[in-house]
Amino acid sequence: MRALPRAAAAGALVVAALTIVGTSAASADSGRSSTPPGGSSTPPVTPILECVFHDTKTGQYNSLWGYNNTSTSTQSIAAGSTYNFFYPSPYTRGQPGSFAAGRHDNVFTVTWDGSSTIYWGLGSGVAYASTTSPACRTNPVPITGTDLPWWVLPLAFLGLAMIGITFCARRYGLDLTLSRSSASSHRD
Repeated sequence: MRALPRAAAAGALVVAALTIVGTSAASADSGRSSTPPGGSSTPPVTPILECVFHDTKTGQYNSLWGYNNTSTSTQSIAAGSTYNFFYPSPYTRGQPGSFAAGRHDNVFTVTWDGSSTIYWGLGSGVAYASTTSPACRTNPVPITGTDLPWWVLPLAFLGLAMIGITFCARRYGLDLTLSRSSASSHRD
């Protein structure tokens, strides 16, 4: 039987420490529930770290997260509660509070400075992101950010295209009017 690698042993130690820290922090913080949703059993949901991207323009790190819900129903776990928190604080970093059944990748991103490892405790599992986590091929943060509706960027490109066409038509004297051909002239 092989001995556990140091990284696996350290990971097991972190999971145990986070379970203790999460429970202690939840007891100390009245805004966080120490009772799992639906009773006394741990929710069947675990976190997944997809990848980490170092944004050289900002110096920040963007981590991409997902989850796996092994039950057949949606689980509700309040963000910031004992069973759904980030460490170190802030305990909420945009993670969902509702978890549909099955595996869900690319659910949300967390941006942080990379000076420490961040941990997401979800259900009975813990996933962590550090500067040495698997790298994303591209930046997972959308070009428009997360506050804009999906239709803003295509609409902006359409507007720019219309301006460009109008400019070219005026510059080169093109007639772009949409006129109907006279039906009466074709009947004669």
